[in-house]
Order: sequence, then structure tokens, then C-alpha cells
Amino acid sequence: MAKRNLGHMLNTGTRVFSGAIAATTTSSEVDLSGNHGAMIIHDVDVCTDGGYTISYTSASASGGTFAADTDIETHQGSTDEITSSNDDFLRVDEYVGANSFLKVVVTESTSGVTGVVLTTVVIPTFPRHGGSSLMD
Repeated sequence: MAKRNLGHMLNTGTRVFSGAIAATTTSSEVDLSGNHGAMIIHDVDVCTDGGYTISYTSASASGGTFAADTDIETHQGSTDEITSSNDDFLRVDEYVGANSFLKVVVTESTSGVTGVVLTTVVIPTFPRHGGSSLMD
């Protein structure tokens, strides 16, 4: 069997949030076309006040109508409200839906002033292919 360079299958991430969030905020869309989904890493730092939840919206086309999407699996971290007594953790989610465009939504669920410091990166998973194996 011949060796193949699979480096072209590696994807880099898109940072959608980095810094303090003190109100409901929606990221720009992340293009996942040609990929099976995405891994989303949330690095939740300090939450000084208020409460925040993380959710997702998706659409089949760029600039399309984005709707709530629950095709998410949380592999690590809490899905509870982020508060001053529930912060400083890493959360890893996986998007396994059929849509090609994803947005991350941080919702202010309890009123606050200074908010939460959060970094979120969306990394597309391996590309879709037409063959019967990764080697095609």
C-alpha cells in the first residue's frame, strides 16, 4: 500500500470570542462546508457577575436564516449557567449537525455589569470525501 500525505486534511480553528462578554453576544458565522462538523472549545475564565449560557445556531447557507441547533454533544465541562461560583473551566462541544454554517451564542441569562472572560475556538472536523475510506 502506498503512503499518502494526509496533512491536507488538517484544519485550523477560528477564534469567535476572545475577551470579556457582558451582554448577549452572537459570533460571526463559521463556514463548515465540506466538513463533517466541528469541535468547539470554550475556555471560560473568570465571571465577575451575571450569568451566561452557551448555545448554537446554524444555517445551510452563508447569510441564511440561522435557527437554534441542538446537534451538539458536550464532551467535557459544564453545560450549566456560567456564574461567579461556576467559572474557570474548559468546555469541549462537538457539532454533529447537517448544516454548513454555525454561530456560537452566549446569552446573558442573569443580568450583570462586567460579565465573563471567555475564549471560544471552532475547529472544523475532518473533510467529507466521496470514497469508501480516508485513503480515497
